[in-house]
Amino acid sequence: TEDGGVITAWITFETSVARGFGLVRFKGDLIWTLLTTMAELKGHEEKAGFTRPLGAKHGHGKDRKTWREERDDEIAELGHTKQPYVVIIGGGQGGIALGARLKQLSVAAIIIEKNERPGDSWRKRYKSLCLHDPVWYDHLPYIDFPKNWPVFAPKDKIGDWLEMYT
Repeated sequence: TEDGGVITAWITFETSVARGFGLVRFKGDLIWTLLTTMAELKGHEEKAGFTRPLGAKHGHGKDRKTWREERDDEIAELGHTKQPYVVIIGGGQGGIALGARLKQLSVAAIIIEKNERPGDSWRKRYKSLCLHDPVWYDHLPYIDFPKNWPVFAPKDKIGDWLEMYT
């Protein structure tokens, strides 16, 4: 698009190791702004769509564990018999989002948080705290806020959402 002599365009790019996208703005014959982000490492793509995990194991197996039993084992082992590749300091909105992305990439990670419950970093702040950015900028990976979520959600509502999300 063009506005006031500035041409703005979205771009996608691919290197030998990554894929990404960006925004470029031209003013005259010069690049005025170039913003890029890497969205995916080649060979480490998220398992989604047709490559998503199978999930349930059909059929009967005498010693087959349920999903819950497998998940409980995974939680018990992490940091004890299986060491994380990544340690995330802080279990607020950003730390939780990063943890979710790493989980989907099969990267063993652990989140260290000083508060007792997920979402307490929001709940335990000043009484009138709410999101300062509109809701459409604050979605977490994989589960968007509901369509009727407030534009500027109050702290306790965000805290409860983060706890549900984890």
